[in-house]
Parts: sequence; C-alpha cells; structure tokens
Amino acid sequence: MINPAVCLLRKSPQEKRLEVGDHGFADKPIGTGPFKWAGYNQDIYWEAEAVEKHFRHTPAFKKLKVMYVPEHSTRLAMLKAGEADIIDAIGPHVPQLKADPNLRIIWGLYPFATTVAFTDIVNPDKPSPFLNIRVREAASLAIDRKTICKKILFGAAEPYGEVLAPITWGYDPTIKPDPYNPEKAKTLLAEAGYPKGFETTIHTTKGNQYWFEAIAGNLADVGIKAKIKVYEAGVYQDLHRARKLPGLISRTLWWHCEKHASADASDMFLKWMPGAYVTTDEIHNTILAGMPAEKEEEMIAAGQKISRLIRNSRPVMILWANHVPYGVSPKIKFWEPQLGAIPATAWEFIKLN
Repeated sequence: MINPAVCLLRKSPQEKRLEVGDHGFADKPIGTGPFKWAGYNQDIYWEAEAVEKHFRHTPAFKKLKVMYVPEHSTRLAMLKAGEADIIDAIGPHVPQLKADPNLRIIWGLYPFATTVAFTDIVNPDKPSPFLNIRVREAASLAIDRKTICKKILFGAAEPYGEVLAPITWGYDPTIKPDPYNPEKAKTLLAEAGYPKGFETTIHTTKGNQYWFEAIAGNLADVGIKAKIKVYEAGVYQDLHRARKLPGLISRTLWWHCEKHASADASDMFLKWMPGAYVTTDEIHNTILAGMPAEKEEEMIAAGQKISRLIRNSRPVMILWANHVPYGVSPKIKFWEPQLGAIPATAWEFIKLN
C-alpha cells in the first residue's frame, strides 16, 4: 500500500506541466512499455530506446525512430529509398508495393471502420433532406461498396454492415452491409419527396478526397449532387468541433477497437466527445446504460442493443471496415501488428534480417 503522506506530496500531471511547461513535460514522459524516451523534434519525429530485460519482451533492436510524414506519396518514396523500414500506406499504394520485389505488405486488420455521417441531423430545425430517414437509407443504397473497396482502396477495406468490431462483445457476423441498389435508392428519394434529387456538400481533407470522389459519383447516379470541399486538416478540425460542416463528412465507428461496446462507441456517439458530430439522445443514453456491464452476457447484450439502435436510426451510413497496408523493407523479417490497433503496435516483437 502506498503511504498516503507520499501521495499527498506528489504533484498532479497538470501541476507538473504548469511548473515545467509543455516542452519540459514532453522531454521526460513516463511509461512502463518496452521502450524508453530518447528525444523528439516537435512535429517531425520522436525516438526511443529498447528497455533491457523488459518484463514483457526486450526488443531485438536498440533504437526506434518514428517520423511524422503526412503526405502519402512521400512515405512511399522514403520506403523505396531505404529511408524508412515501415510505412503507414494506403490502398492506392498496394499495387506499387506488390510490384516491387524488395518490398512487401503486412496488414493491420480492423483498426477502424469508415462511415459517412449525415451532419444535418444535428440541426433538426433547419430544413434538410437528410432529416428524412428514407433519404439517409437511399444514400446508403447508392454506394457501390464492393467496387470501391476493390478498385479504389485496393483491398485495404471490406464492405461492412455491423456497428461493432469483430473483437467487440455483441458483434454479429451475420449482419451484412447495405446492398448496392440504385433503383431502390431512387424510389426512396421519390417517396421522400425528392424525385429529382437534391444538392449537398461533402466536407473532407486531402487524405480522404480520393475515395470521396467515388462516393460523390455514386450519389450523383441517383440524383444526389454532392459538391466536395477540401480543407487543410487544422481548418477542418476547427469547423468539425464547432459543428459547422453541413451535409456529409467521414466518421469512424471505432478507432483502435475494444472488447466493451460502450467504450468502443463512446468516442463517436457520446454527446460530449469531440468526435461525436452526429448522435441522438437515445444512442447517448444507451451507451451510458451499457457502461456498467461487467459479465460477458451483459456486455454482449449491451453491444447488441447499441449496434441495433445505431443501425436502425441511421445517423451514419456504414461503408467499410478498414485494414492498414503497412509497407515494409527487406530489413523486417517478422512483425504482426495487434488486431484492431492503430497506430501500429507490437513493435517490440519485430524481428530483423
């Protein structure tokens, strides 16, 4: 047991940050992992060193350097030039990685799932076609998920219909994605009062623009004409936090999936969370009600209820479960990223040639 007097004398992280400043606080982070902090250059890279005789596993290499490279093509060029040994690739990189005999792909499975959120539902007093659930269903039926996953994302995603990740309690493998049915989509739009369609806006950043163009094309085929607006990442985040992006945006269903459905869904559907652009009182309250669940059967029941509610109310159209194609150099002999983890983990288990 810790001496209460010692606890009282310790400074909280907030107090320590105020005392030494942000840079001083970042210079000496504390953790229990298999690597120890070795320095950083803000927004450029950070370095770590292996911890000898770590209780979990001592890495087979001494130093690790993680670089911040937001441009997709630059990361790929660094890998090809031998300036990086592992890169976070994207679907369009897959053919190039497969064509290079010196490189290969290691897949990180189910780190997140992609949806398109109907942001207009957060302003029910402002007229919008998306307030009608038939319109939201029509938009989902207009999307050719299979073709986009194969031709645009090159297998870095699979069509998905569940709200929960495969490792989350309550996950139902029998739930299928909405089918590609543009004719039914047109019928639903007509029933909702939009036989000639309507105009809307897709808000995104450069990194997602390439697949959003395919989404816009599918929507146009049924009469929903979506103009794409591309923002710098910081501007986009500011507008997102202020809830000033009417129309359509991309949102994840989970990010680094967890066993507990309430924990997994909270980031995107609890009202006070920064990522929860679209949700409802019922979804919010159902997630909270599931939080105390501890027994397996309780967590399964809570997960099933959360999933069913989100699927039935359609605040988002569920598109696909993502897989990350990590491009690796000949130096890497073995690496198996943790299922559902993003960013990549299990670096201490990497084996080198």
